[in-house]
Formats: sequence, C-alpha cells, structure tokens
Amino acid sequence: MLGLYTSVAPSFLSRLLGLSAPALAGAVVSTACAASTLGQITLVRPLGRTALPVACALLVVGMGLLTAGLTPGSLTLLVVAGAVAGLGQGIDSGRP
Repeated sequence: MLGLYTSVAPSFLSRLLGLSAPALAGAVVSTACAASTLGQITLVRPLGRTALPVACALLVVGMGLLTAGLTPGSLTLLVVAGAVAGLGQGIDSGRP
C-alpha cells in the first residue's frame, strides 16, 4: 500500500487533479506513512487477535476511498484514503 502512495500519488495529483506542487505530493505520502506508524505503535497490542481482520478492513476501505476520490478528483478523499489505508497497513505490519 505504501508503495502505491509513494510511487503513484505525485502522478495522481498532477494528472488527475492538476496539482503539481512537490510539497503537496510529499504531504499526501507523509500522511499515509504517519498513519501507518501510528497504527503500528498504538493499535497492534490493544487489538490483539483482531488486528488482522481490522487491518484488512481498513485497507479495503482505504482503497475504496482512493477509488472514490479519483473519479471526481477530490484531494480530500485522496488524503483520507491514504490515512485509512496507512493505518491498516501499519496494524498489519506490526502484528507479532
């Protein structure tokens, strides 16, 4: 998931949304990375055995939001999708 955001987010921003600022692309990618870190640090232990189903659900919801955000060209949905999917990715990668 993070590979998608780090490699494709700048293209999405410039081609689909008409926004070519490198700082904005960095902010979108940073949001996904920060959410992943947050999920890994704060949610893995409290979720325990339910971590994997929760992580998978968050990844699916995040990718759905990404798809929903690309069609109308919504920067807000693109950022929210990165945060939700990043959270799910962090929970999954932090499982023991």
